[in-house]
Amino acid sequence: MSTVLTVLALLLALAVSAACVLVLRWGVRNLRLLFRLREAEAWAEGRVVTAPTGLRRDVAEEGARRWSETITFTLADGTTITGAPAWSDLQLADRTGEQVPVAYDPSDPTRFVSPEDGQPVNPLIPTLTVAASAGVLLLAVAGGVVPAFLRLLS
Repeated sequence: MSTVLTVLALLLALAVSAACVLVLRWGVRNLRLLFRLREAEAWAEGRVVTAPTGLRRDVAEEGARRWSETITFTLADGTTITGAPAWSDLQLADRTGEQVPVAYDPSDPTRFVSPEDGQPVNPLIPTLTVAASAGVLLLAVAGGVVPAFLRLLS
């Protein structure tokens, strides 16, 4: 019976660890984007086409759904970009039809943000996400995976 419980504890710890790795990856990805956008200082004037009033399909990820607005903006070379921001601090603000500032990645303009206050997005939330998921991952591995694995070996 104790072996069964040990295996179940190991599986639970591994599941928690896997979830933490995914959240950690998401947080690091968003932090890298936000810092890259701050350094690039590439801004354009955009217009909000649709507001985050419901779930919408993301064209880039077939079948994926997001709670997000759609923004269109034009680069200096005349290229028009239309899409959803990579990160949003708006909650459910409806800015449909409004002109908004857009900070974009010059190497990939489809990766952009349009913060509510027109300033670069505050990295606090992704930073806290990274710290919390790293902490939980450490606890799951040190307090769950390793002890359960050692119990199975003995």
